[in-house]
Amino acid sequence: MYLLVDLAVVLLLFFAVWRGIKKGFFQTSYGIIGSLLVIVFAVALSALIVLIVYKLGAIDGLKFAIVKVIGETNGLFAKLNVTSEQVAYYIALGLIAIVAFIISYPIMLLAHKKFLEFTDNCRDNIVFRVADSTVGVIVNTALCVGVILGAFAIINAFASSGMLNGCDEVLRACPISNIIYEKNPLNEILLNTNIAQTIANALN
Repeated sequence: MYLLVDLAVVLLLFFAVWRGIKKGFFQTSYGIIGSLLVIVFAVALSALIVLIVYKLGAIDGLKFAIVKVIGETNGLFAKLNVTSEQVAYYIALGLIAIVAFIISYPIMLLAHKKFLEFTDNCRDNIVFRVADSTVGVIVNTALCVGVILGAFAIINAFASSGMLNGCDEVLRACPISNIIYEKNPLNEILLNTNIAQTIANALN
């Protein structure tokens, strides 16, 4: 059992290194990070579209159309101390923001895809391939180590709170994982947050 845990850790690290060499940074690490960047840039582009629409006065036009639908006087709005125009404005703003994101996301997704295709073609160049693989190994390994340290720190924190004692005992008995588990720099950080203790108290 203990050897299986150690083997799983070693295989994860080996896979991260192999993946970094085989695919490089852009096809692996950036593939994951890029997916987040697609959303970030899509939101940024959406905000720009909303700003342009706002400057053109289209929001006001949509707002007045919504006011006609919901009515200028509304008892519920009066109780909430807001006017129909205010509610209509935020509805109009929300609708435009949603439409803007629907337009922006495919554009950013296509740009991301084209960029990955470009970097894949660049790997035909030996210098680029070596550099890409080197960075890929470093970043992939760092991400893998981060996941392992994070998982071990969570187990350690909950074990200190009286939970996951079985996992704690297994990791402490492993020849390799035990070293990582006990020397984990995230242990103290997570313990100081008292999150695990709070969850344990809530469950009990």
